[in-house]
Amino acid sequence: HIPSLPARAKLSEAWSLPKSAHLYVIPHSLCKIHSQFDDVFRRILRVDQLAYFVFVDISGNRPSWQRLLVQRVVASVTDGQRLFGFEEMLQRMRFVTPEDHTRAIEVLHVAHVVFDPFPVGGGSYHPSLEALAIGVPVITLPTPILSGRLTLALYRIMGLDRADSFQNSSSLIVSTINEYVTVALQITHQPLLRSHYCSLILQQRYKLFQNRSERVFREWRDFAMSAVVNASRDQ
Repeated sequence: HIPSLPARAKLSEAWSLPKSAHLYVIPHSLCKIHSQFDDVFRRILRVDQLAYFVFVDISGNRPSWQRLLVQRVVASVTDGQRLFGFEEMLQRMRFVTPEDHTRAIEVLHVAHVVFDPFPVGGGSYHPSLEALAIGVPVITLPTPILSGRLTLALYRIMGLDRADSFQNSSSLIVSTINEYVTVALQITHQPLLRSHYCSLILQQRYKLFQNRSERVFREWRDFAMSAVVNASRDQ
């Protein structure tokens, strides 16, 4: 069930954000934001003067973690000169702790783009699944570990794991930090491109939520049987 969603302007006003703000939403616990991901923040902040990063952590409000993350990002964008002070960065990095999943999805609804963080990923497919359910683009950089490949799996099920011909658009599945930042900036600065991604996602989301194919059951059956056989061999 997709809840009724408020207008973007209403939520932006509640957060005291400019109506023209570009909202990059990270719907994961702060402990999953690895220092390797700081480079994404740094590069976007240097280019996009309207960039605001919104962190959605339904597990609770942790001011000490928020402060540590802001301090870390401030340090990462200081290269010979301090481009952003702590207070200014605190304005550009907003922390939201919704009281339930309905409120969390409302935040996803206003995002221009959702980030699946790397290298460990979000550790859960739920945030990506919820964003895709309402047609919001999710950028992912798959890694060798399972938690860093869950969003990739969702896109493969939807058949959206390749680039298409629209305006030479890239795939939402990237392989480098440069591609990650480039695609994020393209989405926030090119409304037609973002609309294209949203339309593709909405057209294909039924494959995630209405998949009654017997193939799913056969694959689980085959996996369970092979797991039992392999376990017996190891004894």
